[in-house]
Amino acid sequence: MSASTVKRAPADPEPAPPQEAGAARAAVTTTPLAALLSSLATEMQLLAQATANMHSAVFGESIEQDLGNSDYVAAVQSIDHTHQTLENLSQFFALLAEDSPEEMHLLTERALTSLRLSALRLRLEGGVGRGFVQPQTDSSGDLDLF
Repeated sequence: MSASTVKRAPADPEPAPPQEAGAARAAVTTTPLAALLSSLATEMQLLAQATANMHSAVFGESIEQDLGNSDYVAAVQSIDHTHQTLENLSQFFALLAEDSPEEMHLLTERALTSLRLSALRLRLEGGVGRGFVQPQTDSSGDLDLF
């Protein structure tokens, strides 16, 4: 992201003229930069753990017997690389959050509305770092796919 795309919004915006006050408040969504980065760090860390769990579930103990299959090896390496990338991004966002000035806010309305996963959008909108939540399992044993 270039410096020109980051917009500073005051922590306490000046009130709009009386006739526009309601419309102005509804139209502008700002999020503290540190809170957003912290939420992103949490999301990345939880996704990294989910990816590590996937690695075990998908490949289990049979990894050694299939090392001659280049497609299999590439898939194993891809999952491992994804896990490491997510962990690195998590640490990166966490450190950025710690070093971000409290008074810096971002205009987030457009970015948030682009998210198709409503639970993710709500977590990032709140900026509280609640993180990725595993879908609840159905006790009947049925698997629901998207």
